[in-house]
Amino acid sequence: MYTGAPVSFSTSTALEKEVHVWVAVPRMDFAAVSGERSLESLSETEREQCVRFRRQADGETYTRAHMCLRNVLSRYDAVAPKDWVYEYGSFGKPALARRCNRLDLRFSLSYTRHCIAVAITRQWDVGIDVEAIRSVANFERQLTRYCSPQERAAILRLERQHRAKRFTQYWTLKEAYTKARGRGLNIPFDTLSFSIEGKVATATKLGRDLGDGNDAWRFALLQPAPDHVLAVASYLPVTLIVPMYQGVTVEP
Repeated sequence: MYTGAPVSFSTSTALEKEVHVWVAVPRMDFAAVSGERSLESLSETEREQCVRFRRQADGETYTRAHMCLRNVLSRYDAVAPKDWVYEYGSFGKPALARRCNRLDLRFSLSYTRHCIAVAITRQWDVGIDVEAIRSVANFERQLTRYCSPQERAAILRLERQHRAKRFTQYWTLKEAYTKARGRGLNIPFDTLSFSIEGKVATATKLGRDLGDGNDAWRFALLQPAPDHVLAVASYLPVTLIVPMYQGVTVEP
């Protein structure tokens, strides 16, 4: 039996109505979240993926992110990080295999070279996305392709220096939602639409061909680092999205 980091909260009750968000950012101590640092905690499939990257830095980022996920999962049940087994949906969405998932944990993982984010809940679908804020030159060419007319208008009403962040917020909201739905980029982003007021995000148009009304999902926006934004999407029974461990950092 795994006897690693003790669970200090009730997974059997709290997670039925909460999403826990774990965030790690680079260049400081990662041990509190990562625990085991060797490739031994990864599956054979994950280890094979590590060596496929052309750039060593990309393989290292992948390794840290997937080690982080496994160690965060082990904070919720007495399962060793290496013993978590994944299954994959028809569109590639990972989920925990039933034989190691007695609590019906659901998770989502997202990462950049400088930030790792994990969302954990029970029973209900969840998605998370973290992105570096894009430069003005990079995002303006993508407005028509990825934003609804309402979102484009909202971006263009902002002062120029705030536009890239708002575009990235829209992107992360859509990525988080499509990941939660298990469809990824198979849902065209310009068919989804959101409204953002301060830190509050609401859906104004979702995947209705999937049976989703605008009020069927709950969304949250966070900023884990000055140059990153993060979005979480969860099914409506979730009433609270809780940042569990922000500001933890990862070795470069």
